[in-house]
Amino acid sequence: MSDRRFTRDELLSETRIFYSEEWQVRLQDVDAAGIVFFARILEACHDVYINFWQKQGPDFKEGFQTFRFLAPIVHAEA
Repeated sequence: MSDRRFTRDELLSETRIFYSEEWQVRLQDVDAAGIVFFARILEACHDVYINFWQKQGPDFKEGFQTFRFLAPIVHAEA
């Protein structure tokens, strides 16, 4: 396992899209000014994160349950 960390500049300069999904913003996700509530953004990000890992193959659930691999979220901002 690598201890390599990306710098902020490396992350911001990357132009390739590795994975994406569309998210439909619902009325209950926004306030009167049309600003999305931060907890809803984090919820959507987590849903996409789970969908990504589920699409990686049939051993996704087993891999996490046996700790064969880990993919923790260590930082989030919204």
